[in-house]
Amino acid sequence: MENTPWGFLWPREQLSLQSRSLITVAILAALDRHQELETHIRGARRNGCSFEEIIEAILHSGVYSGMPTAVEGARIAQRIATEEQQVTS
Repeated sequence: MENTPWGFLWPREQLSLQSRSLITVAILAALDRHQELETHIRGARRNGCSFEEIIEAILHSGVYSGMPTAVEGARIAQRIATEEQQVTS
């Protein structure tokens, strides 16, 4: 596990888990990696990120990678937010 990103990179103390999650979400949104994006949005929520922070990271990435990628990423985040609301209601 030490040679994987989770064993080597994520435990480093220079960035918080929340920061790492938001960076990862932004990169995956910019690269149109929607399946991985969904997984990492859920992980970002577990790491303490709010949906507002997640959407902001996605939109910020869209300025540099193209707004269509950000719009699709925001749709995915909104769907997950709706799913979370249904579970907690």
